[in-house]
Amino acid sequence: LEKRFNRRVHMMVKAANARLGPHQPRLTFDVAKRMLKGVVASSLARAQERAAEQDCPVEIFAFVSMSNHVHIVVRTARKNLADFMGYFKARVAETINYLTGR
Repeated sequence: LEKRFNRRVHMMVKAANARLGPHQPRLTFDVAKRMLKGVVASSLARAQERAAEQDCPVEIFAFVSMSNHVHIVVRTARKNLADFMGYFKARVAETINYLTGR
């Protein structure tokens, strides 16, 4: 599984770097791997922080990150779940788009 993940990361880095201009900094394998492994947790933390700043706290009880989807168990006192999830998914998408050069 780790070998397959590493191959995919190498292909992603190669494709992302091919789309960059001549003076843009290149993405490295190590940076891409770190970003991918932490993208869900860091995006979730940022979304939770944003909700708290808006005085609409979201309590996260558990999350599982699968290869193609995520399960999250949360509780919120207000009806801000759609906003919270939208912000979370946008942060994940931004990181993946950056890594894929899109």
